[in-house]
Amino acid sequence: MRATRRKRAKPPKKIPRSQTQVALRSVLCTDKLYSRPRRAPDYEIENRALVALRQALNDSPDTVLQALVDAILEVVEADSAGVSLLAKDGKSFRWPAIAGEWKAHAGGGTPRDFSPCGDVLDRSAALMFNHPERRYAYLATAKPLIEECLLVPFYANGKAIGTIWAIAHDGRRKFDAEDLRRLVSLGGFASSAYQASAAQDDIGSLKNEVKSELRESEERYRNLFNSMDEGFCVIEMIFDERKRPVNYRFVEVNPSFERQVGLHDVVGKLVLDLVPDLEKFWIETYAKVALTGEPVQFSSEVKGLNRWLDIHAARLGGPENRNVAVLFTNITDRKLDEARILQMNLDLDRTVQERTQALMLLNQELESFCYSVSHDLRAPLRGITSFSQIIQRRFGPALDPEARRLFERIEHSGRRMSRIIDGLLSLSRLTRGNVTLGQIDISAIARSLGQEMLKDGPARKVDFKIETGLVALGDEALLRIIFQNLLENAFKFTQGTERSVVAVGRTPEGAYFVRDNGAGFDPDFSNKLFLPFQRLHSESEFPGDGIGLATVHRAVQRLGGRVWAESKLGQGATFYFELAA
Repeated sequence: MRATRRKRAKPPKKIPRSQTQVALRSVLCTDKLYSRPRRAPDYEIENRALVALRQALNDSPDTVLQALVDAILEVVEADSAGVSLLAKDGKSFRWPAIAGEWKAHAGGGTPRDFSPCGDVLDRSAALMFNHPERRYAYLATAKPLIEECLLVPFYANGKAIGTIWAIAHDGRRKFDAEDLRRLVSLGGFASSAYQASAAQDDIGSLKNEVKSELRESEERYRNLFNSMDEGFCVIEMIFDERKRPVNYRFVEVNPSFERQVGLHDVVGKLVLDLVPDLEKFWIETYAKVALTGEPVQFSSEVKGLNRWLDIHAARLGGPENRNVAVLFTNITDRKLDEARILQMNLDLDRTVQERTQALMLLNQELESFCYSVSHDLRAPLRGITSFSQIIQRRFGPALDPEARRLFERIEHSGRRMSRIIDGLLSLSRLTRGNVTLGQIDISAIARSLGQEMLKDGPARKVDFKIETGLVALGDEALLRIIFQNLLENAFKFTQGTERSVVAVGRTPEGAYFVRDNGAGFDPDFSNKLFLPFQRLHSESEFPGDGIGLATVHRAVQRLGGRVWAESKLGQGATFYFELAA
């Protein structure tokens, strides 16, 4: 190859292996080529590059390598691109052609036995490096630094004589498998061009090879164009004398175009002749692409066709051509599904609101009923209890022991019924009123309740172990109700324990608990614990009304939490509850 004469830069100084900082595997990232999203092939830009290479070969064979790196820069969209060729002695690589930000480094080179290019030739495979200066310290002198470098072997007459490479200097550009395919494709063509430029007597044969490659590339493009599922068209924008966009003409369409939009035989026709009521938005959008060269991607409805399209549009050539390539997909079914789902969600929201309102009314009616029943029960209950007391006072001496016992049972049952009514009223009140959230000192609440219980039951010896610093986000009144009922429950069920202990704390998972070493309960019946009037112990063993734990359950629910318990008979019980985060 007769490269263009230029002053050669001094190759970077070879760094001994002992001074390298990292192993080869630490700078290789070839596998990322296949894990990243792969962009679509663009055979048109490849065809343009092949044409430019062919033109360079015809005009001046000496410039083929520079034309190659210029093509790599455009096709791969790299920041820098170059060629590395082995020196005649095989001990180093030289850089005869570089394009992009590294262009000033043309004429330099790297060692053969310790360089990225050497690694590629040793493996006869494409490799991608990330910040290779971490291993090859001499590359740190080449500015700007390499973020990623993709290299493939460069062949001549079936033998690897160097590499071609593309560089990204910052993290915005990430190479993928499509970039590798394009680089290999350009390298294959450039290899033929390189051999031809080294052998002038075979230039005619090389031209035939180039034409064949070009035909194959064009055939690949045409096959892709005809077989792709997406609709594709090239349109020519039409402007009036004041350079305002007024229409566009279809220059070329693929077979999927008709299936996607339902228009037939459109090549050479104006869109407004085909769709007279087409919205101005489409003409103005494509005109902007043609004039500015800025590609667009969007989804919109073509009301004149009653279809939704997902659009990718980009200018072809320079602004003077006023041609726009449009790749699109019919997403009408997807949009209809989305509209149906939206309507279903709206219907569901409306249904939920209606049922919530109905449930609120039902709760209000239930509360009113509970309050009325409780209120109406009090009058006859007071009468029964009062008449029983009057009879005992007036006729007590004349009553036999059995009659007095029965009247005492009547009074006891009346008092118990009164407590149950009070409990029902308290339970119903929990569903009313506002919940005011704040940071509540649970430790202080538990301590004050424990002290009140010890004061009311001085004969009991109960050791309250309350963890300090317990704070919860909740309503203070509801939290006090929760702990009052849980602590009273623990206080009651430890009355037969020699050394009663009641603990209040918090688990590592964030649940609050009240634990006692009392009578416990059979875990097989734990599902009944929080139901009103459900008791797991007899009235004679542990008196109660069966309302306390139901009240706890209702209060925890109002705070958006849940409550549960763990126990075994004779081994105490632990009641846990969590609050909404």
